[in-house]
Amino acid sequence: MTATTYANAVSNIQSTVYGIINADATVATYCKHIIDGTPLKVSRERGFPYIIVGTPSMPRTPRVLNNATFDHDITIPITVASVKESVVRNVADSVMNALNSNQSTTRTAKLNWFKVKSTSMTPQMLDDGTIVYMYEINVGYRFTG
Repeated sequence: MTATTYANAVSNIQSTVYGIINADATVATYCKHIIDGTPLKVSRERGFPYIIVGTPSMPRTPRVLNNATFDHDITIPITVASVKESVVRNVADSVMNALNSNQSTTRTAKLNWFKVKSTSMTPQMLDDGTIVYMYEINVGYRFTG
């Protein structure tokens, strides 16, 4: 992984997390559809289950460590969608485990202090009446650059 700098922060953080999830063998046994970015609507055509790795958010006011070094808290939204709630739980567990197990990769990209900031489950109904379970995972890192 490439080290994260201010010039590439958003794209590098997202591609690092996406790459870890996409390359994990356990995630692959549960889910073949990993999407880079957020689709406009939940779609059956995509194939269930699927994982959406969203764009990270950073605060506008970082902590200043010295005149040249700043500290940012990063939040990356990851959504797991499936028509079965039990499948959503299995996929979500494998995603969080993949990120936890690959902290050496994220540290290389200057992303430290992995944490799951929050999770929430929301059922949604598609146009055809199918219920889809959306599990939102907000993953956090600390970027010092």
